[in-house]
Amino acid sequence: MGHGQSCAQLEYAVCHVWRRYLGNLAPDVDEQILLKEFGRFGPIGSVKIMWPRDEEQRRKGRNCGFVAFMVSFLLADDSDLGTAD
Repeated sequence: MGHGQSCAQLEYAVCHVWRRYLGNLAPDVDEQILLKEFGRFGPIGSVKIMWPRDEEQRRKGRNCGFVAFMVSFLLADDSDLGTAD
């Protein structure tokens, strides 16, 4: 996928989301930090941190989250495929 192109803009593309779980995140890690750190590995579709919902979760002092990478594959045009004799 070219820089700045979405899967919808490519005529012959199969797009997938590759989601990774992140555990044991420090409380000061936010979405912007994850985008910066993981963005160097490929295009990011989304980032989500599961913030503590109650006092028990806050006492643990750690969060978890998800980073979803956008992965696309260009499909070969039929004219590129050779036929076996």
